[in-house]
Amino acid sequence: MGHDRYSYGRRMDRFYLGTLTKADGTELKAFLPTKYMGYERDIEFFLPPLAFGELRHRNTLKMKELKAMSVRGKRYETVQQADTKVTVMALKVLEGPVALSVYAEPRAIPIPIPLGVGVAMPILGINIADKNHWYLLRNGIYTEMPKAHFAENMSAYLGDNQELAGKIARQEAHYLHADTPAILLEYNRAKAAGQ
Repeated sequence: MGHDRYSYGRRMDRFYLGTLTKADGTELKAFLPTKYMGYERDIEFFLPPLAFGELRHRNTLKMKELKAMSVRGKRYETVQQADTKVTVMALKVLEGPVALSVYAEPRAIPIPIPLGVGVAMPILGINIADKNHWYLLRNGIYTEMPKAHFAENMSAYLGDNQELAGKIARQEAHYLHADTPAILLEYNRAKAAGQ
C-alpha cells in the first residue's frame, strides 16, 4: 500500500514502506519516495504508522547523512561527485565486476533496458533524461561516465576487453553514452565467461 503526496492539487510522488540506511549503518523503516531515478540534496520520508492516504509528518535527511535506500525492489546508493562536492542517491541498475548506478535529472523519457545476467532488479525500462549521470563502480570506487569524451573515457575504463573497447572508441551503433547499461552488461558477461 502506497501513500500519495499532493501539491497544488497534483500528485507529486508516491511513498512506499522501505528501508533507509544512514551513513552510520543504522536502518530505519520509513515510507520512501519512488518517482525518480535518483535524488539529490535530501530525502523526504514519513515514519509509520500512517493512516491510509495521509502523509502529515514529513522528515528529511541530507545526502551526507545517508548511505542507501531500498524501496519496492529498487536499491539506491549515495554517490559523491568529486568534482562538484555534490552527493546524490543513484539507482542501482547492474551488479557485476563493474556495477552501474544512474541518477537522472527529472525531465525524462523512458528507454528500454535489456534484461539478463547482471541486472540488479527486474527493470523493463528506466527513465533517462537529457541530463543523466552514469556511475560505474569497480573495486569500491565510483567513476562518473559523462557524455563528453565518452568514447575515449569508456574505452579506456574497459580497456581490458579490447574488442569491446574498440567498438566504443569507434563510436559504433549501440556503443554510445545512452547504451551504457547494455555495454556494461556485455562487459560483465565476458568477464563471467573468463574473457
